[in-house]
Amino acid sequence: MYGKDLRVKDIQEKLQKHYDNRRDVPQRNLHIHKNYDSYETVGSIFFSLDGSPPKGYGIYIPENRQLNLYDGHGRRWQILGNTDILDLDKFKDDDVLVAGTHSP
Repeated sequence: MYGKDLRVKDIQEKLQKHYDNRRDVPQRNLHIHKNYDSYETVGSIFFSLDGSPPKGYGIYIPENRQLNLYDGHGRRWQILGNTDILDLDKFKDDDVLVAGTHSP
């Protein structure tokens, strides 16, 4: 899939649905970690869906505008190219999107 604008909540929902699509399963928090390069710009963003171990992962590379989604075993199951995450600037490094909310 190419050219899609997403919000952090959309990533949380995609990972949650891939993990378990049943309605009775509690929604999980999404952890957001921003990695900075030597120029203090965000080089990549790592997402993980709450669990022990985490139930899904995402890696977004802003320079390439690419989001890769992985299951809890580390297998990539979706690549979203030419994608922008519209509300990413609202989240700080090591932030958490609490299940059931739309912003930090």
